[in-house]
Amino acid sequence: MTILENLCYWLTLLASASAFFASLLGKVFNRAKPFAVAEALLTAALIVLTTFGISRWVRSGHPPFVTLFESMITSIWFVLVIHQIIVRLRRGPGVALLLPLSAAVFLMMGWSSSLPTEAGPLSSALSNVWLFIHASFATSSAASFLIAASYAVVFLLGDKRTANSAGREALLPQRDSSLKSIQHFLIFGLILWGVMIASGSIWAHVAWGRYWA
Repeated sequence: MTILENLCYWLTLLASASAFFASLLGKVFNRAKPFAVAEALLTAALIVLTTFGISRWVRSGHPPFVTLFESMITSIWFVLVIHQIIVRLRRGPGVALLLPLSAAVFLMMGWSSSLPTEAGPLSSALSNVWLFIHASFATSSAASFLIAASYAVVFLLGDKRTANSAGREALLPQRDSSLKSIQHFLIFGLILWGVMIASGSIWAHVAWGRYWA
């Protein structure tokens, strides 16, 4: 990785770890302010990770989808983007979602640090637009499933425990609302996953002459 990529990567890891710590403090001490800090940190993580992706794309000449490291980073990026959409479409910061979501982002960033980080040159089989269509749907569907899993944690905790996690019940999703969100993101992820499989078969046919190569 370049100096800029390395800096952005570790800043994202630090921001996600700090967001998890802040949201954990908010839950343990029943305060809303740490959740606001966690929300700001996840926003900062999205900005920095976007910078990382753009830098890597410019340097490698292809979208950051090719290696397992890049796919994981892109999945994290989609998680953060979906979270920002949720925050802006719904009133209140959705503080109950912050703890499991920030934990997932932090753990995935930590996992990615154990993977080879260098971007290799594209082979003729990989240099195909269908690969990037396939990979974009794969990473976005993984992100959708992770959001559903985060809502599942909120659902399993129940109304009373999530209400106590910030001291402001009005800011928290109701348990029934969490169940609907789980269903919506699972269905959305399943559709994306289906497109991923179909586009992957087309890519295989173009690259190797067989749909399921």
